[in-house]
Amino acid sequence: MIWNIFTVLLLAFSVYATNKDLKFISYKNDARVPVVNGRCGIYEDKLLEHGEVWYRTDFCEKISCSVMDTTGHSEIRGCVPLTPISQNCTVVGRRGPYPECCSGEIVCNQQPEVDSNEAIVEEIRLLLERNGRK
Repeated sequence: MIWNIFTVLLLAFSVYATNKDLKFISYKNDARVPVVNGRCGIYEDKLLEHGEVWYRTDFCEKISCSVMDTTGHSEIRGCVPLTPISQNCTVVGRRGPYPECCSGEIVCNQQPEVDSNEAIVEEIRLLLERNGRK
């Protein structure tokens, strides 16, 4: 009986470890940016020419630049997972430029560690107590 419950708990952790139905939400951000030598100052070290598009690889984003006289305008389009992601998990499979990178799955690399067999037995006992069984 105890091994059956342990197997169910192990399977529950395995199901929790991946999420293949991960949904993403897209966003758009328009912002004024400084003009540096006729280019959009996107970041301290990133300048874009008028009409240039930059696809970030560290985030799933597409950034474009428009310069009108002394005003710079950037349009940022990107996507993020709709589901909150635990600290021990990561999104894998996000490949390619925006919007192709708006897909993937959550993979949790670290399983909760159990201290000992006694701790497992105690967890199972508490679960059984909560369900009215002994």
